[in-house]
Amino acid sequence: MSHAHPTRTILITGASRGIGRGIVDHFAALGWNVIALSRNPKSHEQWNNVRHLAIDVTDTESVTSTFDTITEIAPHIDVAANCAGIFQKGDVGSLDLTETEALLNTNVTGTLRCIQHELKLMSSGGLIVNFGSVIGGHNALPGLSAYGASKAAVEVITKTVAKEVAHKGIRVNALSLGAIHTDMVYEFGGTKTEIAPEAIPPLGRIGTVEEVASAVEWLASDGGGYATGSIIILDGGVAP
Repeated sequence: MSHAHPTRTILITGASRGIGRGIVDHFAALGWNVIALSRNPKSHEQWNNVRHLAIDVTDTESVTSTFDTITEIAPHIDVAANCAGIFQKGDVGSLDLTETEALLNTNVTGTLRCIQHELKLMSSGGLIVNFGSVIGGHNALPGLSAYGASKAAVEVITKTVAKEVAHKGIRVNALSLGAIHTDMVYEFGGTKTEIAPEAIPPLGRIGTVEEVASAVEWLASDGGGYATGSIIILDGGVAP
């Protein structure tokens, strides 16, 4: 793998936990400048190359204010990983649609809000990585209509924006994830310590946050330079 120059800058939303936190640690260890954005920033004391900022991706004013600060401290970013997202489970007849609206505002509109600002900080060679799901259009599952719809929307946004900005030399891709070992995977079913059997993919195990972060690293490397508008499925063999 061809590693990018360590002085490059990556911006990560949803950076306080789960996949976002793992990507922060991964790129901080590579020596990148990391801007970690989350609703409740948590210090990564082991890294002196990580800057933590608060953001609420569901609030336009919060996003604008945070990106104004980013423009002052890092007027140019090389990579943005839009990890911020929430989960909802329930048969369509029992869905709390107020919660569904919050889900869509976070997963879909929140992603769009950030993309609008991220593009202003990028030039040729820039990369945006969004996060879809195999549930979103690849392998629909009962009880996950709202969540799956939100992730399908993210993947369509990814393909569309990739075409809109290709002439600028900016690439936009999405990772379509299956079960990854974070707190969210336990919300699918089972208990707080045991994953529901139906969440285990054909590979026989769930994925790791490090494997997701490595996929982002590949997209940011010279080897991933021809990928744009791509939906890269990383699911242990679930998608048909």
